[in-house]
Amino acid sequence: MPKTLTLTEAYDLACSIFEKSGINKNSARILGRRIQDAERQGPTSHGFAMLPNYVSSVRCGWANGDAHPHWEKLSPSVLSVDGDNGFAPIALSACDEEFREMVRHSGIASLCIFNAHHIAALRSDVEPFADEGLVAITFITTRCWMAPWGGDNKMLGTNPMAFACPRKGKPPIVWDQASSVIAISDVRMAAERGESFDRLVGIDPDGRATNDAALAMENQTMLPFGEHKGTAIALMIEVLAGALTKGRFSFEDMSPQTSGAASANGGQMLIGIDPSVLYGKGFAERLDPLLAAFESNSPARIPGDGRFARQTKAENEGVGVSDDLWNKLQALLTV
Repeated sequence: MPKTLTLTEAYDLACSIFEKSGINKNSARILGRRIQDAERQGPTSHGFAMLPNYVSSVRCGWANGDAHPHWEKLSPSVLSVDGDNGFAPIALSACDEEFREMVRHSGIASLCIFNAHHIAALRSDVEPFADEGLVAITFITTRCWMAPWGGDNKMLGTNPMAFACPRKGKPPIVWDQASSVIAISDVRMAAERGESFDRLVGIDPDGRATNDAALAMENQTMLPFGEHKGTAIALMIEVLAGALTKGRFSFEDMSPQTSGAASANGGQMLIGIDPSVLYGKGFAERLDPLLAAFESNSPARIPGDGRFARQTKAENEGVGVSDDLWNKLQALLTV
């Protein structure tokens, strides 16, 4: 029978597994919140299903479970963070208060993270800023999973981006998305279930576009969303998150050369904006007509708002864990 956990139980289980794997207690708590958030709001592909990837990367020595990031202020509006080969949420947590002060002082500031691994749901990086009235957008380079439109050799990451913006009387607008048609983690889960998609998502071993998740994962090559437009977005992210941060391009990722490595030591850029500096008072009210026009186009919804129904369900009913995944999680506690 599938297991059902409360959100507190989900957090406690994640923290226990992280600590068992060799991740220090403070980092385990930060990452535990990321797993809990993904199980509560989605995507669940970045919740418990992603946890074995964290553990594998640490246990094989590819990622540092005892990372102590350090940061340097390059200018009044640029902060650079060396993640000490740990996970990026740890690096962000180490300097988020300093960065918010910089955003409020300058009106706009950038946070550049390198030497860190990011495999968490990206929306969790930006939502806390919007909760405090700031606008935030972030980009990361990932493992080399995607071919450019018109090509058949992977050389780009699926390079996700996330955006968060405050609004009046409701939780922030928050969305995240990959540069690929479907996030690689969702394709992997579909492959495990033997599913196909209603659109082409990847390239099979014979070089043909396919909607079969298993074939796409066999070749480990995804297609960009929007054809050439998604390629352009992914390329931009390689520049912003891979080059400007002192990080790595996706095709420079060395994880395939380490057995057990399941994360990329890439780069991340986060840009924070204080609307009270750029716009002045009443920014949230300025958005009202835009959001009203959007919502009048029913059944369209504001991007990211689908998380509210998932969150309510998780808070009221808990989160489900399949027998197979539950067994995998229990095994991580005993190794």
